[in-house]
Parts: sequence; C-alpha cells; structure tokens
Amino acid sequence: MRAVDGVPVGYTRSRDGATAALLNYSVVLSRLLLDPPERRRAALEAMGTQAFVATTADQLDRARRAADRGPLGEGLRAGATTLYRGAPVGYRIVRYSDREAVIETWAFGLVANTAGLGPQMTFQTATSTLRFEDGDWKLAASTSRPGPTPRVTGDVSAPRDFVDAIGRLKGLRFAP
Repeated sequence: MRAVDGVPVGYTRSRDGATAALLNYSVVLSRLLLDPPERRRAALEAMGTQAFVATTADQLDRARRAADRGPLGEGLRAGATTLYRGAPVGYRIVRYSDREAVIETWAFGLVANTAGLGPQMTFQTATSTLRFEDGDWKLAASTSRPGPTPRVTGDVSAPRDFVDAIGRLKGLRFAP
C-alpha cells in the first residue's frame, strides 16, 4: 500500500482488499470538507471512478459552502482550532465479485471548534460500491442515511476542552 495525494491506494483484488480500501477511503472522505477544493479533488481522483469524482466533488463543494455560512465556517474564519473527524465503526459485505464490491458501513462523525461550536456527534449508515479499475479498488458510488444513533451518556465537554483532548490524539489513517 502507498499513498497518493494523502489517500492510501494499492489494494489487492480480494474481499479484504475491497474492505480495506473502503474503510481507508471513509476516513479520508470524513476530513475532506475542511480541505481546499483542489486538495479535495486530488484525493477524490486517487480513490474514485471518474463519475464518482465529478458527483462527489460537487457535493463536497456545496457542503463546504453551506458549512461556511454556519458556526463551523465562523470558527474557521476566526482562526479557531477546529476538529472534524469521522471513522467507520463496522462494516458488512453486501455483495462481492472480483470486479465489484458493495459494502455497508456504520460510522460516526465529530465536529467542534474553539470559537464556541460545541462538540457534536452524528452517526450514519452508508452503502458504497467499489469497482476494481486500473489495478485498484475505486469508489463508484456511495449513499448514506442517518443512524442508527445510540444514546450518548455523560456530560458534554466544553468546546475548547473537547478540541484540545481529541486534537492530541492521532486520527485513524490506514486500515490493514
């Protein structure tokens, strides 16, 4: 495995290879919203088919514009330390062949900043299709829906405490 534009690539043509590709791509996708448009596009090109890149780049651009109008964008403009991470928690192979894999994942996302955007957590289930092209697994399509969402217990941390504590930890990068 090697990295191209911050994206791990070079997966075997197997169930494990397709699964590792999707789990790693999911982690990269979870952080792309904060990246500049050219970096988002380069990362998408490393992990996706041409159709996926076109669709997803446009979706991420619209999502970033929407985020810029809210508390996340206010914090970014103010230079606040911002935490925006996500990671898959589990997966299920729905269908597999040596040309295409459909995999369902359940993941969470975290967002907060030191300008007052309190810690928030979301959960989603995604169904993704990968195709084996040019010697690697590429994302061809992905749809997601909210949940299932568990009850979160405990007191909510202050934004700065949350961002500082989580910011000291390294984020997940590569699944085996």
